[in-house]
Amino acid sequence: MKKIITAFAIALACTVLIHAQAGIEFVSEQVDFGEIDSGKVVDLEFEFSNTGNETLEIKNITSTCGCTVTSLEKQAYQPGEKGIIPVKFYSRGYQGRVVKTLTVSTNDPKKPYVRLRLTGIVTMKNYASIEVVPNRLHFEKVPLGGELEQTFEIRNPGSLPLRIIEVIHGPEISPRFSGKSVGPGEALSVTLHLKGMAPGPFVTYLKIRSNAFRQSLAVVKVDADVAETGASEVVAPD
Repeated sequence: MKKIITAFAIALACTVLIHAQAGIEFVSEQVDFGEIDSGKVVDLEFEFSNTGNETLEIKNITSTCGCTVTSLEKQAYQPGEKGIIPVKFYSRGYQGRVVKTLTVSTNDPKKPYVRLRLTGIVTMKNYASIEVVPNRLHFEKVPLGGELEQTFEIRNPGSLPLRIIEVIHGPEISPRFSGKSVGPGEALSVTLHLKGMAPGPFVTYLKIRSNAFRQSLAVVKVDADVAETGASEVVAPD
């Protein structure tokens, strides 16, 4: 009889252990912050509760990038207890539709990982922009050892001043800027000097790094045909 009782007790204990587990349930696994201006910091919350009959443990929370920061008051929640995962979204540098995810790791055997999403629209009202006109320069019949020049414009159709931060180019070309900043709706002129250093066709690029929002690096393609005859050489008539 004792063996039967002992076996029953063990079976009952195993049954309890099997059915004793934590459970996590979110009110919503997606939160939309609506439409905001770029640069604004948004505070969001994901509310959850422990629907199981064991202590729920929040093991870890990871995000898709550094734009979200989460912190919990505690990591253990008793059966029936509610909790909140607070999220900060830093919208600086974003524009348009935004979808970011967070992965919550728990001891819920049915939901060991829960993926949360925050969505919304970020609008950019004030920014610098850059347009290079034209963005390709072609030099014909450049004398070997000689130098030719062409001009192009850097325009700013944005609403904030455009600043030229860095200019990168090869030894064949030398740009001369009429300034280092461009006001909103304004343009500056750039004179590009090209020197014929080796005969034949070649291609190079002028790279302009700025504080433009959408296109921080603008590229001007420069191609040329360098003549076999030097600038100071004179071809004798037949």
